[in-house]
Amino acid sequence: MKARKLTSKLVLISVVALQSLAFAATDSDTHRRSLVGLRGVHVLVEYQKPEVERVGLTEAAIQADAELKLRLAGIRVLTRNESDATLYLDAQVYHTELAVWGYEVSVEVLQDVQLIRDPAIVIPGATTWELGSVGGAGRPANIPEMVRNALKDLVDRFINAYLAMNPK
Repeated sequence: MKARKLTSKLVLISVVALQSLAFAATDSDTHRRSLVGLRGVHVLVEYQKPEVERVGLTEAAIQADAELKLRLAGIRVLTRNESDATLYLDAQVYHTELAVWGYEVSVEVLQDVQLIRDPAIVIPGATTWELGSVGGAGRPANIPEMVRNALKDLVDRFINAYLAMNPK
């Protein structure tokens, strides 16, 4: 039993230590240039597992958070048919047998990409800008707020990148 508690604590410490690390970072000047001229974005949220929704993390809440931030920043939220790009929010939550909860979140811009060597080849929904992070908690009650805050931070960073490339 003591070994299990120690393992649980070590896993939790490892997950929390990773919390501040960005696991995906394509926010370079090159990637930011792909945001120039976008009229706005369509927001798409990855589906959340039902057990995670039971602890209070819903797709609708994540979508509302992102769309509100975009609108407040003056970025148009468009329908899929109106938009040239999709702002894709992915939030994955993990639960171990050792009662450790962790999450992995990312915000990506998906756009159709045309190859230079052969303009007839178009790749739909390619990631042209992306940021992500990971984190964790020992209690499921903390996860919804932690995930939503992590996504809000990433959306803020997208907004900064978008506005830098599309000044008003």
